[in-house]
Amino acid sequence: GAFAVARDLLGQIREHVHLNLPGFTDLFGKHGSQFWNRTLPMTVARHFASAEQIVVAGAPGLAQLLQQQGLRFQRATLLRILAWAKDADPPPDDALMRQRILADLDDDFTKKTQQITALEREIAGYLVQTPYVLLLAIPGINVVSAADLAGEMGPIEHYANANAITGRAGLFPGRYQSDQVDHTASLVRCGNKRLRDALMQIGDNLITC
Repeated sequence: GAFAVARDLLGQIREHVHLNLPGFTDLFGKHGSQFWNRTLPMTVARHFASAEQIVVAGAPGLAQLLQQQGLRFQRATLLRILAWAKDADPPPDDALMRQRILADLDDDFTKKTQQITALEREIAGYLVQTPYVLLLAIPGINVVSAADLAGEMGPIEHYANANAITGRAGLFPGRYQSDQVDHTASLVRCGNKRLRDALMQIGDNLITC
C-alpha cells in the first residue's frame, strides 16, 4: 500500500543523496536522524548536485535559496554545511541526472505522505470508536499499529486475560517431553501469525521508544 511505497521511495532518496552529497545527511542528527524531519536539508539536496556547487554558492547563496523557499535558518547551520562541503568527496559523473531523479522522488514522496496522513485520519476515526484508542496513550504506539492490532484481535471482550491474547497469537514457548527429557523450545508454530506480527511490531516500537 501507500506505506510500503513511501518506505521504498525514502530508501531511493537516501541512496541518491548519499551518492551526490556523501556525508551530508550526517550533519543532521545522529546517523542523519533529523535529515528526514526537516525541510532545510532536503531543499539543499534538491538544489545542489555536489558539495562543490555548495562551496561556490557560499553562505550568501545558501541563505538566498532558503529565504526564497520561506525557510528559517541559523547562520551556524550554513557554516556547518560549508565546512562539510569543503572536505566532501566528489559526486559520481551522473550527479546532475541523479539530482533530477532525486527531485522527482521527493515530489512523489510528498504526495504519498499526504495520502498516508489522510489514511491515518480515516483510521483514527474508526479507532476512536473502540477501546483500542487507549493504546495511543502509550509512547511508541501510533494509529497504524493500534489499528493493526485492533483489526486482528477483534472485540477485546472476547479475551478473558492477557494469556488468552498471547495464546491466540502463539507467543509462548513450545515444550518438548520424551521419557526423561522435558525442556522448552522456541515459540510454538501454531497461532494467528498476523496477530503475532502486530504484537511483535508494537513490541519493537516500545523497545525503540
